[in-house]
Amino acid sequence: KNSTTKNNAIIEIKEGEKFKNITPEIYFIQNAKLELGDVRDQKNLDLFKKINSNSKNLGINKDNFWLNFKLKNFSKKEDWILEFGHPHVKEFKVYEYANNKLIKEINTGTYFPLSSKEIPNKSFLFTTTLKTGEEKEYYLYLKAGTSMILSLNLWEKDEYIVQASIENYLYGIYLGIMLVMAFYNVFIFLSVKETTYLYYILYIICFTTMQ
Repeated sequence: KNSTTKNNAIIEIKEGEKFKNITPEIYFIQNAKLELGDVRDQKNLDLFKKINSNSKNLGINKDNFWLNFKLKNFSKKEDWILEFGHPHVKEFKVYEYANNKLIKEINTGTYFPLSSKEIPNKSFLFTTTLKTGEEKEYYLYLKAGTSMILSLNLWEKDEYIVQASIENYLYGIYLGIMLVMAFYNVFIFLSVKETTYLYYILYIICFTTMQ
């Protein structure tokens, strides 16, 4: 039996916190044919296991998963973003509860159009608003595509925007370097007609587009 029951496991957001890996405090069920009502049923509490690590790599699989956690805000910041970084999820569903009432539902995943994501991104991002002293509960349903890594980060909204801007800037520099390399090798290929350079150009293009 888990050392901390799911009922009283609350992740606290403290004053001054802008980023937090909340994965270790999350509970999950793997490959159980349960609906939302089943996982919320008190009799199924013992099916949940605590992750207890910063990420959980479950390797190649096509299982389904339920994640559950509670957040309570002790800071003055109200706008937050939750980030699930693993992109290979066929179905990604979010159920947000306040005072035991469903207030928000998201249905997205790789089988859905990009417009189904609340925030268009290769990761799965969803927003949540928590007033000071407010507590909410979250259930996430995940259907694996080819693999699964359980990892969930909590960002203060403004902090996420700053970090995303930095990442986009660095990615732009990287993309520029790769394009210069590709054009340089195109020039060499046209000059010497060696097929080796053509293969290298194709490699650069494929490698860049896969990032």
